[in-house]
Amino acid sequence: MPLLAVNAFNILILLGSIQGFMLAFVFLGSKKYTKKSNSFLAILLIVISTLSLANGLRDMGVWAAYPFLRYMPTHWLFLIPVTLYYFVQFLLFPKYKIKSWEYLLIIPTIIEVGFQIYATFINITQPEQWLEFRTQYFRIDLWMEVLAIVFCFIFLVIIYKKLNNYEQSLLDNFAQIEEKSIAWLKKIILAVFVIWALWAVAHIGQLYTNVYKKAYLYPSWVGMALIIYYLAYATYLRRDIFDPIIEEELPKEEKIEVQLSSKADQHYNRLIAFMELDKMYESPDLNMAKLAEKSGLSKGYLSQILNQKEGKHFFDFVNHYRVEAVKQKLMDPKYDHFSILGVGLDSGFKSKSTFNAVFKKMTGETPSAFKKRQNSLKS
Repeated sequence: MPLLAVNAFNILILLGSIQGFMLAFVFLGSKKYTKKSNSFLAILLIVISTLSLANGLRDMGVWAAYPFLRYMPTHWLFLIPVTLYYFVQFLLFPKYKIKSWEYLLIIPTIIEVGFQIYATFINITQPEQWLEFRTQYFRIDLWMEVLAIVFCFIFLVIIYKKLNNYEQSLLDNFAQIEEKSIAWLKKIILAVFVIWALWAVAHIGQLYTNVYKKAYLYPSWVGMALIIYYLAYATYLRRDIFDPIIEEELPKEEKIEVQLSSKADQHYNRLIAFMELDKMYESPDLNMAKLAEKSGLSKGYLSQILNQKEGKHFFDFVNHYRVEAVKQKLMDPKYDHFSILGVGLDSGFKSKSTFNAVFKKMTGETPSAFKKRQNSLKS
């Protein structure tokens, strides 16, 4: 790779490391960021920044000038997926308590760091013995990295599944989910999947060919730096996404099938009446808990009725009535003095983006296109 490109990569990597350390300091030192999720984010930033810094210094020739640095414990690969997992876990469920067996997840990191410390000690104190140990060290180090790749993949799958389950819980409990959206977090995890793939291809290729080419690692190194850049950008411009407030407890992730009673039809008809007659959907803060309290049912039983009778999430159940109300009002001359957004807000939607997205999802066209088509039909 051309020298200019190599230097550009190194500058990007080192700048990313500096930003990562600065962000970690902010999360650990500021009283605004005292949540457990932010503490794990800080650890994650330190781990990635240390790894990026070591990679950049190695590529700049610092390790060649000071060989003992090559084996310093700077690659905490097994710690990356663990800290990322707990960052997500505590971000979604701030009251989560770490179980006793989960502390065992730190054992691979202890072994990894211990091995690197041992190699550094041998290299400094017993250089002659190191020459005999060196080949064995690289073989063990390579296999440990392959295990770290597998370890990381397992955690990424678990994290992504957890995010999907959480989104499902949002749809089951809220009719307005824009403020609780975790789409930004899923994008970060997908980006990490891409970096993981680049990392895996580079090292698996090395395992089979027994040829080490550091140029193959540039994409994953730069990818780590770019994630740090993104975290810096998101933290300072959208601090709220790293300090989320989930005001209501979501139900347990495991769903228990509830046998509907003989009064299920009666309960269902009452729910329809709440929507059609009482127009509860017009309340922008309506959620499963409030509807369950109004109907005198548990949230689980209410959810089961909606699933079996309507085949819908709570989100779709409520927003169906909102969309129908918007359609009726857009065709009613009494609402001609309302803007289209005003009609949406009057029907229970809380924001323009949610209104447009839900309306188009359920009708196949935007509210403005619907109104334009209706006006053309009248003329």
